[in-house]
Amino acid sequence: MRREGAVVAGHICLDIIPRVPGGNVQARLTPGALIEIGEALLSTGGPVSNTGRNLHTLGIATHLMGKVGDDPFGRIILDLIRAQDPALAQDMIVVPGEVSSYSIVLSPPDADRSFLHCPGANHTFGADDVDCEALREVKLFHFGYPPIMERMYADDGAELETMFRCAGETGVITSLDMVMPDPQGPSGRVDWRRVLERTLPYVDIFLPSLDELLVMLRREMPASPQAADALLSDVAAEMLDQAVEQEKQALFPDPSDDARFRETQLDNLPPSTSRAVRELSEYDWRSPEARQTFEDLKDMLRRDVLDQQFRGMKQALQDPAGSESRERLKNMMAMMKPLTAAAAPKMLPNAAPIGSARARIRKPTAVPNMLSSRTGRRPKRSERRPSRGAPISWAAA
Repeated sequence: MRREGAVVAGHICLDIIPRVPGGNVQARLTPGALIEIGEALLSTGGPVSNTGRNLHTLGIATHLMGKVGDDPFGRIILDLIRAQDPALAQDMIVVPGEVSSYSIVLSPPDADRSFLHCPGANHTFGADDVDCEALREVKLFHFGYPPIMERMYADDGAELETMFRCAGETGVITSLDMVMPDPQGPSGRVDWRRVLERTLPYVDIFLPSLDELLVMLRREMPASPQAADALLSDVAAEMLDQAVEQEKQALFPDPSDDARFRETQLDNLPPSTSRAVRELSEYDWRSPEARQTFEDLKDMLRRDVLDQQFRGMKQALQDPAGSESRERLKNMMAMMKPLTAAAAPKMLPNAAPIGSARARIRKPTAVPNMLSSRTGRRPKRSERRPSRGAPISWAAA
């Protein structure tokens, strides 16, 4: 049977977006204050809407699986979906007596957005609300926003794991989208490390933002670019430790001298992570898992090089006057040309049709293992690096 299209499931809400005047609105939100604002825009929000409706606009046959109540907000959500295409609302679930989700989006012209959000019926969405048999007919299953869906994060993500395991058994490509947990709310007290450990083995595509991942892993957001570089160095060291440990586990049962030589080589890598990566660039990995972890590490470092170059380009563009800035921009463009050529296939995995030989998506082998704790072992590279906070230059990696 030929697979066609996508199923997009999970969170959906009604966004109420009032036009807010400029100035410091937050400072004016005092008890008893009245602030005159403009007209409100009503729009559907959440991944079921944002991803699902956009896929439909792009001409991809899409099924939306979200949940609303039989209240005025729920009817508005369904009307907005049907206005695009009545068929899009066919798989939506309407639950009598439940409250439909909505957000009040405060978006002043001179400040970042803030959200007042009611999860509503999204809190009761569970694995049984996804028709796994329908997934056998499509190429992609995309699910979003478990941090604001109570059943999905309850019991260490039992429902989320069940749903993705069921989806994975159908052979569909699976994708997980995240949103920032509320640090002061119930989702902020969830053990997200455990939730991800249970769920990610069944997920093909997982690309959270840095701040979302740091909150879920109970780590602080970097306060500066230098701190972000130091965090990247820590993550790189952990991934290298993981690759080395996976390789040693594969070598351990082998009694040959070659296996002992390889173990000695791995035990005597340079303390610098970047130097160790360069030294292992020609290493013939015995363990497929270790090889994949190492390739994921190199991909991450290539992307960081590109990010650094783009940051430098932005600074040059902000001050384009003068020969020095122009020369710096010219040099950066020359440096980026081979980098972008090498990275393009990995940065654009959907350049080929989903399901084609060129567009296969790798299972995320590194991420779930990287989340696991390590105890009772000798100090790892990430624990014994001489300068934990010093950023590492990856350009030669």
